Amino acid sequence: MKQYKMAFAALFLVGIFILFLTACKKSTPAQYSTWVVNNDTFSTNEVSVDQGKARLHFFSNSIRDFSHKRMFGFDMTFNSGSFVVYDSLKLDCSSQDPAWVCLGIMYDDTGYVAHGTHPEYIQSSIVNGKARYTLQPTWFYNTYRPAEDKILVSGVFNEP
Repeated sequence: MKQYKMAFAALFLVGIFILFLTACKKSTPAQYSTWVVNNDTFSTNEVSVDQGKARLHFFSNSIRDFSHKRMFGFDMTFNSGSFVVYDSLKLDCSSQDPAWVCLGIMYDDTGYVAHGTHPEYIQSSIVNGKARYTLQPTWFYNTYRPAEDKILVSGVFNEP
């Protein structure tokens, strides 16, 4: 009987030790993507990656404002099939150049992109082993009415 008690006590101590080790394990903090559109700030770590051979889509799961039934979000397309990290990448949705990135913003149910005729760039870097894209304030234009509707966008977009 004494042997059973000692075995139980040993298992109990091992279990407590394992529990202690797992509780002390450092967790990787979520890298939020945060962007500002006309003084409205959006932030999420609920992003998805769709990777193919020639393209990679990195996008936020739509943020919904249920009180006004509006949608907000972003979508980045890389034509290389992977995240591209150079010093800066040209924002352009008109071509499939592997060194360019297409960034679309959904704001109040309307899609916007950087204007292809005005060269705009997004800075890229690696943080905690993941790609980070930093956008300085840049004008984005309504895809259907570029001469009439524009928004000012800045932000940091992090690989999940």
